Amino acid sequence: MNSLRFQCLKSGDCCTHLVNEVGNFDVTNGLLLLAIEKDLFPKHLIKPQWGLGGPTANEPGQIVTYQLTENVCPFYDRERGCMTYDERPLICRAFPVLLLSWERRAIAWSGNCRWIKQHFENRNVSGVEALSELSAVDTLASILRLETRTAGSPGNYWNYDLKTDKWKLLGSVPSPA
Repeated sequence: MNSLRFQCLKSGDCCTHLVNEVGNFDVTNGLLLLAIEKDLFPKHLIKPQWGLGGPTANEPGQIVTYQLTENVCPFYDRERGCMTYDERPLICRAFPVLLLSWERRAIAWSGNCRWIKQHFENRNVSGVEALSELSAVDTLASILRLETRTAGSPGNYWNYDLKTDKWKLLGSVPSPA
């Protein structure tokens, strides 16, 4: 079995398939942005994504992350690629590694990545080295865990569904270990 080092093909697939259904939660979400990253994009293209709140509220009391509402990044140019590459959000730096859970280090490879599609069709691949991408996803998970813990008694977690344009209650926040 071989181990491969991830090499971006610069196809732009990661910049053009940003709004997706999240099957486990029956919601539609865009590109995840931290609170400190939401100002990188025009305000009219940003909505909240994950929130924390008490059991009696109809919406969260604290917004933890935001999301880009567009399927194609406004800073992606087909000819020149990412126009804000050095200032791109952490989730873009992590691609093609996807963070599935910030409570534990649950990750997956993106099916939107052309390189991943090409190399995982070959069943002789045992692993992929993506050190900078894994580092970015670890940083993202750490920030989100910290945000959750500093919320005091967060109660429930919520997700803002782009399809319905409403908050959806998803469950209780696990107690910090």
